[in-house]
Amino acid sequence: MSPSFLRSAATGILIGAALVTVIWVVARVTGEDFLIQAPGSDTKEKLPIYFPPIVTVLLGAIATGVALVFRWRRWGARVFYAVAAVFLILYGIAAFGGADTTGTCIWLNVMHVAAAIGIVPPLGKMLDRSI
Repeated sequence: MSPSFLRSAATGILIGAALVTVIWVVARVTGEDFLIQAPGSDTKEKLPIYFPPIVTVLLGAIATGVALVFRWRRWGARVFYAVAAVFLILYGIAAFGGADTTGTCIWLNVMHVAAAIGIVPPLGKMLDRSI
C-alpha cells in the first residue's frame, strides 16, 4: 500500500465530504427541509448538516478498503467501477424510499452523485496505475 494511494483516497473523501456539505447548504437555502424517515422508524426527522459528510467519510473509507482488495487483481479497476455504480444505484433507490418529498429525493441523489464524484475517480485512477 503506497502513501500516494492513501493520499489520493483521503483527498477524494475530503472533496466528496465538502461537496455534499455545500449541496446540503444550497438545498436548505432553496427551501428544502430534508425530512427523512430512517428504516424501522415511524417518524420523519430533519437531516442535520453533519450527517452527509460523516456518511461520506465512512463510505469513502469502505470504498478505499474495497479498492485495496481489488488493487492486485487484473480487472481491479473495472470491477471497482462496477461495484461503485451498483452502490450508487442502490443508494439512489433508497433515497426514494425514505424521503418525505420528491425534492428531498432529488437533493439526496445529487449528494450521492457528488460524493461518488469525489471518491470514485481518484481510487479508480490509482487502480489503473497499479496494474
